[in-house]
Amino acid sequence: MLDRLSSFGALRGAALRAARRLRDRWTTGAFLGELEQNVLQLQRELRAGEWRPGPLRRFSIRDPKPRTISVAPFRDRVVHHALCAELAPTFERLSDRDSYACRPGYGQHRALRRCQALCRRWPWVARLDVAHYFETVPHEGIIRSVSGWLRDPAALELLRRLLAAGGDCAARGLPIGNLTSQHLGNHYLGALDHHLRRRLRVAAMVRYMDDIAVFARTADEAWAAVDAADVFARDALGLELKHAVTQVQPVRVGVPFLGARVWPGLLRLDRRRARRWAARLRRLERAVADGAADGPAAAQAQALVAWTEVAQARRWRRAVLVRGRHPR
Repeated sequence: MLDRLSSFGALRGAALRAARRLRDRWTTGAFLGELEQNVLQLQRELRAGEWRPGPLRRFSIRDPKPRTISVAPFRDRVVHHALCAELAPTFERLSDRDSYACRPGYGQHRALRRCQALCRRWPWVARLDVAHYFETVPHEGIIRSVSGWLRDPAALELLRRLLAAGGDCAARGLPIGNLTSQHLGNHYLGALDHHLRRRLRVAAMVRYMDDIAVFARTADEAWAAVDAADVFARDALGLELKHAVTQVQPVRVGVPFLGARVWPGLLRLDRRRARRWAARLRRLERAVADGAADGPAAAQAQALVAWTEVAQARRWRRAVLVRGRHPR
């Protein structure tokens, strides 16, 4: 695997993918300006076992809770993209059919539509979330989860270096903001999908990263799924469920999922998420007016609008976009 991901073609393609939406940054331009030389240097380092991740640039945001975002140097992002391109086919093969993060053709919109389809068929739902998921993922757990099928010692050593560069002293944590963190985090929690399917015979569930909804015929069945997930997450994965937000409820009251509330015949944006969306749009407008927009503003605005189009919120969206009114 290391030979494939460190080939000139693989690294060049990874560099071009990593540069999308980042072409206005000087580090990206510097790498692309001497693309062939930089790719060959990365190739030599990777094949000699001399490549080491650079320091992460960290900053905090509220989304809505405080999060620390970690930004890797551009040449490290090239390695992330090359590694994920090699791991992706196996991740896809091992994924549960109702896992919707980090998979081509899936995503949040499709996860919400699937959640609504299940709301029409099942009367009860259990809502689960993992406490501080990205901050607490054990590195050795990830290595164990991939070592059963990844037999290349050099590729495993590369993965260990990436994990060590982004975690804490307790060998836990995936840095939010890295492509490898998204794919490894989604794959690691896939073991919970298979446990619920095979051991508990759960027929209906949907997961987007650590946001999980399990559907059932009765409240007792839903609570059984909660108990099984709690035990497996703690004993097999080294994780803890966020008990403060665990819910078992009838679907008729609306299922909170991915920043929306889902009913069998209706899908609405969560009020808090709607306010944050409008605030982000206003910040983008101010950045454009001040000439300080980071990247193509039209593409950012289009992405913001597209995020809301899964919900039945046309009147609200028009009020914000046309008249500039903030949602209450």
